[in-house]
Amino acid sequence: MKITILVFMLAMLTWGKEIDVKAINKAIEQTSQNTKALNQNSWYAKENWLTSLTEKQLRQMFNLEVDDKLVEFQEIDVLEKANVRPSKWDWRDVAGKNWVSPVKNQGVCGSCVAFAAVATLETQINVTAVNPFLNLQLSPQHLFSCGGGKCSYGWRPEPAAKFLKKTGVVDEACMPYISGAQGDDQACQSRCQDSDSRVVKIIDFERPTWFFKNKEKVKKALLKGPLVTTMKVYEDFLAYSHGVYKHVKGPALGGHAISLVGYDDEKQAFLIRNSWGDSWGEKGFGYISYEDISGIGNQTWLYEVPTSSKYLVLEYPRNQDILSQNIKFKLTTSGLKETESLNYTIKDLSSRSLELKTLTSRLNEDVELDTTTLKDGKYEVVITSRDEQGRITLTSRPHVFYILNQQPVVDVSFKFKNTQSLNVLSGRVEVQIQARSQSVPLTDIEFHFKNAEGYEVVRQTKSQSEVMDLTWATGQLKNGKYEVWVVGKIQTEKLKYQFQSPSVFVQVNNP
Repeated sequence: MKITILVFMLAMLTWGKEIDVKAINKAIEQTSQNTKALNQNSWYAKENWLTSLTEKQLRQMFNLEVDDKLVEFQEIDVLEKANVRPSKWDWRDVAGKNWVSPVKNQGVCGSCVAFAAVATLETQINVTAVNPFLNLQLSPQHLFSCGGGKCSYGWRPEPAAKFLKKTGVVDEACMPYISGAQGDDQACQSRCQDSDSRVVKIIDFERPTWFFKNKEKVKKALLKGPLVTTMKVYEDFLAYSHGVYKHVKGPALGGHAISLVGYDDEKQAFLIRNSWGDSWGEKGFGYISYEDISGIGNQTWLYEVPTSSKYLVLEYPRNQDILSQNIKFKLTTSGLKETESLNYTIKDLSSRSLELKTLTSRLNEDVELDTTTLKDGKYEVVITSRDEQGRITLTSRPHVFYILNQQPVVDVSFKFKNTQSLNVLSGRVEVQIQARSQSVPLTDIEFHFKNAEGYEVVRQTKSQSEVMDLTWATGQLKNGKYEVWVVGKIQTEKLKYQFQSPSVFVQVNNP
């Protein structure tokens, strides 16, 4: 039997009483004493509107699907010396100004994704416009109701980002939020009559992390703007008051989406903006430890908004795409004149010579590239528009892409770290995976394990890192013999390659 799972719904709630805040604070104190934690890296709990909600209300709030943490992939953090980042970043205080829009409250509807997306977009608009005083209030109700979310089962950040790009979101006055009071869904048609003229869109988005942990990538992305992220919520998180949160007590309730707005290396924590009103946490904000088990930052989304009404965006290929055969570039433009021309400059990043290839077209002409005329490897494309005098009017963001037309050469292997014997694996086991390719990176890495009865489980990440650490929580498994192996894949619409490591047999033996 083989079970392939990327994300999981967490177990349903199993209690029917108020959260015991005193017991949480006692557990925090005990944990701090055991770990000799500094006061600044501890946290405190208090009662709030969430700690007395019913089981039914809480169940409805946490329907976002998140990883079950049986296996956690982690890229090896590398701080680029040439671009040393600040040790602290807080979008509430950059250049002495607050760029973050006001905190809102989702109520008892599972609409956290819409609130996180709107919060991130509102702040990103301020950042891109270099104007923290725009005070744009967008509608989470419109995004949630028209995008496909439901109070009873929530939504996901990926379709939310795609909806913001394709359709956009209206302002709060056009469709006010009313689902939070009773957890009732609202019809998309309840938006204002002139909604089409009040839409705000993003022009693109990227995923700094995608089913893997890498603090440095998240911090680097935060310097560009806030991020949407997901996390697993435990009972004690509802009672967070202040300090650096790290789970100490209570069951997992489900998945939740929030907005990341900063980090603090001294606190060893990310700064979050929640959607539970300003009575929760530090006036709606809070710090979560880099090492918390919630999975914060393992999936992130960064939005790109236009700097003006005139822009040039490369839609296809997307950043990091793998291309083969003949492809057609796809653009989104605004404000360009039909008399302007476009230049596509392609650089070979796999060669020291940085060979250039330039394609030229008129504004509305299709531009194709026969990738078989180029060798397999890594490339960059930048598009510029020029007026009739040949002056550059706009430049797109660089997009990196790969060409693959030949059979790739790939080596996939793994080893257990800090393990003296494969016959006595227990607890959290560290594994290092190596997936090296000569021409293009892998698109997927899978960790497989199968017990003696043939029950197989697969966990997958989208990281393109050649070396990756993995934590395997064997405490969630039955004791016994397991076969373990790793699979690397290169998958596109046109290509499908798969490479498998040799198997290793281990014995899980937990007390």
